[in-house]
Amino acid sequence: MRALVFLVVALATPAHAAPASTEPIVLASEDRAFEAALRDALAPAGMTLILVRDASPAAIGDFVGASRALADREHATSTVWLIAAREGATLVAYDRDVDRVLVRTLPYRPPLDASQAAEAARTVRTMLRALRVTPDSDLAPPHAEDAAAVRARSGAIDRTLLALDVDAGVRVNGPGAVAAPTGGLTVIWRPEALGVAASARFAPAADVATSAITGRISDESFAVAARYPRWVAPEIELAGSAAAAVHIVRLHGQVATGGIDKLRLDPAARLGITATYALGRVLGVGIGMSSDVLLRRQQYTVGDDRVLTVPRVQVSAGVVFTARIL
Repeated sequence: MRALVFLVVALATPAHAAPASTEPIVLASEDRAFEAALRDALAPAGMTLILVRDASPAAIGDFVGASRALADREHATSTVWLIAAREGATLVAYDRDVDRVLVRTLPYRPPLDASQAAEAARTVRTMLRALRVTPDSDLAPPHAEDAAAVRARSGAIDRTLLALDVDAGVRVNGPGAVAAPTGGLTVIWRPEALGVAASARFAPAADVATSAITGRISDESFAVAARYPRWVAPEIELAGSAAAAVHIVRLHGQVATGGIDKLRLDPAARLGITATYALGRVLGVGIGMSSDVLLRRQQYTVGDDRVLTVPRVQVSAGVVFTARIL
């Protein structure tokens, strides 16, 4: 008889036992359907919800601080918010280990129906997994105890060392023309962190025609910059740069006393900013702007007469295409 009871109990025991330990996740929401859907979505990863009803919706600029405070208060590893907006809702997911948030907007307002709640819960699951830097976003988030190892493996695979930027636009206040087309090529080492960028900028030669001189003048530049990027939204990267540049200015033409052909190298300081929208893991498109200040005054004289002056401040702006190549 005892053997029969033992056999029945063994057969009734599920083959996949529940996780030995559970991970607490704070949920700040009043929506019952979303609460139930999220509980079901996170259960396979051993995550349990701690409901918080007394938390005021965090301001956009303080998502990290408010989420960290809730996680610390409830001794949880993550915080999830569902915040009603005027025309929809905002989902916020925070992970205490990496101390950052992801934000997604929903096209519908609470209270959510069953299908909306299920979709929102799947979105939260993907956001938590992304925060823990795991590539398989359709899977359940890893347990907090496993996330560090998964992040290390994923980082070793996905870390980009080299990127290439190509831009096309207009240069304002260049030599010989108020505005002229320009293009650039930039190679970036460590594009996702503080890194170095080497760039070349080209523009067609401009005609020069005054009472003192006729001819053409060109101005091309090369620069080496320190570059620092920052993700301001899940798909938008803002990168600033500070560079030392050299302008290669060549003037070729005719003056009253004969021909003139001069080549000058002019050091310059450059500041730039680029906003890029990621089209995927490899490609991106955006806009960029830079300003060069020539450190030497470019003036051309024949005898005692000044025939041409190159402006000291130049501004370039245009469309940027980027590709991660290594």
